[in-house]
Amino acid sequence: MKAYVVANFTVNDSETFKKYLSVVGDSINKFKGKFLVRGPLTDILEGEPFNFLAIVEFDSKGIAKTWFNSEEYQKIIDMRLSSTKGWFVIADEFSPLK
Repeated sequence: MKAYVVANFTVNDSETFKKYLSVVGDSINKFKGKFLVRGPLTDILEGEPFNFLAIVEFDSKGIAKTWFNSEEYQKIIDMRLSSTKGWFVIADEFSPLK
């Protein structure tokens, strides 16, 4: 079952965040992840989300967790943590309630 890394945050240091964006894709690609959404939010209909949203699809929750804990990602995670404020989760693919 597919799984999705969903991140919503405000960028506090755009230079460091740009560096993060320039390298994070390589780590995602290594684990066959695929960006579905990546960019600033422009049409907020309800609520008060942070201003940047990313959604990355992985083939499974296990692969998503392996990517997150990988040496490749752990080398760059401090760039995201120091340049943003927000949240970062893994969500399972939708399955209907029975």
